Amino acid sequence: MARAGVAGVALGLGGLTLHQSSGYAAPAGDALRALSPKEFAVLLAAGEVILQGLDPELAHEAARWGDGYVARQSSWLRREVKALLHLFEHAPPLLGAGWSRATRLGLEARSAYLERWRASERALLRQGYGGLKSIVFMGAYRDPRAWAHCSYGGPPEHPLRGPR
Repeated sequence: MARAGVAGVALGLGGLTLHQSSGYAAPAGDALRALSPKEFAVLLAAGEVILQGLDPELAHEAARWGDGYVARQSSWLRREVKALLHLFEHAPPLLGAGWSRATRLGLEARSAYLERWRASERALLRQGYGGLKSIVFMGAYRDPRAWAHCSYGGPPEHPLRGPR
């Protein structure tokens, strides 16, 4: 009888793991270079929170740029970024953010979850937050639509502005 109970729990956890690890679609447009559809979706979900208040399309552009950025890095750094994205996706239950994965949290819940990372006593989570924020900002602030938000007029000779 005990074996049947253990087997039932194992099957249930296996099914939950499979359910929590599926359902990711590749983004429309160009093929991804380094990130899987899942990893892209996680970076996009983080970007939607980090870039709240800006043009919603910027989060998608930042995630696209992040894919190319990761593709240009060394293999060990690619592995680290991918591990960070998987941790961010599946850690909400460990941080009291509900039983869902990060990409299924609503914007408000995802924002609170990301704040838990930023304010964590664990250096790993704070550093992970910094890494996600850096990739998203590097991708977003390349775009002129984000410049006004930070009172930046753009480079002196930007093709969209002309010379100053």
